[in-house]
Amino acid sequence: SIAQDYIIPFRVITPAPGPGSADQARDVLLNMNAGSYMSQNCDGDSVLFAYHRLLAQPTKRKVLIVLSDGSPASSKGGDIVSYTSAVIKAIEADHRVDIIGVGIMDRNVERFYKHHEHIKKADEIESALLKLIEKKIVV
Repeated sequence: SIAQDYIIPFRVITPAPGPGSADQARDVLLNMNAGSYMSQNCDGDSVLFAYHRLLAQPTKRKVLIVLSDGSPASSKGGDIVSYTSAVIKAIEADHRVDIIGVGIMDRNVERFYKHHEHIKKADEIESALLKLIEKKIVV
């Protein structure tokens, strides 16, 4: 398995359901040091996590759209670029989930994703995603 070759902790914040959970989640997010949390966001782990979540869904067709603003990064160390590439290639080869990379003001998705799109400006995200959904998902 891809994940067995790399041990990189993955941080997920899921507020408990119940009264006040939205306020609790907001407080947690507001008190985070965004710089330290974002620098530990390993792209390969994030993609792998989303892939496994999609596999658990009962829908017949599964599509994972990954938004990226640059090269894979993480403060965890190791060969993050090769790891991310291996995760993406394994998902593409598995054929149970369609995966599409969308580069936002960056063309690195071309290096990693067989199916990819490039957005030149951040304000194009909404229209680009709608076109992508129409072109790749609604058939």
